[in-house]
Amino acid sequence: MAMNNKKHIGNHGEDLVADRLKREGFFIEARNYAKQYGEIDIIASKPDLIAFVEVKNRFNPLFDMTELIPRSKQRKLIAVAKAFLAHYHTAQV
Repeated sequence: MAMNNKKHIGNHGEDLVADRLKREGFFIEARNYAKQYGEIDIIASKPDLIAFVEVKNRFNPLFDMTELIPRSKQRKLIAVAKAFLAHYHTAQV
């Protein structure tokens, strides 16, 4: 699959998730929030709740959900989430 096609599919998946979050009453604070050590696809919030969302598109239903985001990626996501909170939500950290 060409990189451009993967990017298009990824963007479409993120759009679907962002639309769903909006319908559920979330405000989209950021998309593709990046630091040098990682990126978070969507950051959404409601009063007293901030969601850090990693979007994964899969066409094969036979996969193990626990393998989609390995520990190394989880650590990067946590670091980026902490940076976001420190910069934009200092009163809540």
